[in-house]
Amino acid sequence: MVEAMVKVTRKTRDETRKRLLAAGAAHLARDGLERASVDAIALDAGYAKGTFYNYFDSKEAMFAAVIAEWAGRAAEVEAGADSPSAGVRARLIGLAEADVKVVRENEDFAKVVIREVLAFRPETYPMVIAQLDPFIAKLVEVLRDGIEAGEIRADRSVTQQAMMFTGLLALSYVQHWGSGGGWPTLNEVPDLVVGSFLDGAAKRGAP
Repeated sequence: MVEAMVKVTRKTRDETRKRLLAAGAAHLARDGLERASVDAIALDAGYAKGTFYNYFDSKEAMFAAVIAEWAGRAAEVEAGADSPSAGVRARLIGLAEADVKVVRENEDFAKVVIREVLAFRPETYPMVIAQLDPFIAKLVEVLRDGIEAGEIRADRSVTQQAMMFTGLLALSYVQHWGSGGGWPTLNEVPDLVVGSFLDGAAKRGAP
């Protein structure tokens, strides 16, 4: 009986947290981090303000949790189709496609995340970057395999290279939104980012 009650409690807590995160993502997407209201988030989720603070220390902590789920989802989507024998280019395209898929699921929230990254505010930038760890870790794994296969240069930190790849993705989304979806389209982002990352702008065969 006690065990059953523990299971129900855990299930209820998980459901409550899920509802708070969903409401939080919607408010962040609409209002941005600074203007989003804890009171309104809790109310939309169907709870009192105190319930919010049972799960998150602050609005920023909830924002971090939403980003962590977002990044984890991208790594999860890519992992399902990842094949280490496919080669680094195909695997990076797979990661970029997974990221685009997650962006499509909540494009307004993605805008909030990228806005916070580009604003590099000291109170939020380190937190946002830290929550991207699942995606960055997957990138590092692919790049390390690429170094071993001789497809990726070994004279630069794989973590730095992973951050550069993530930055190219973010900038491609900014260009997409800034152009009103004209160029690049979200469908074009994976090939554009991977091509820019692996091939650069130099003409092939140029000194």
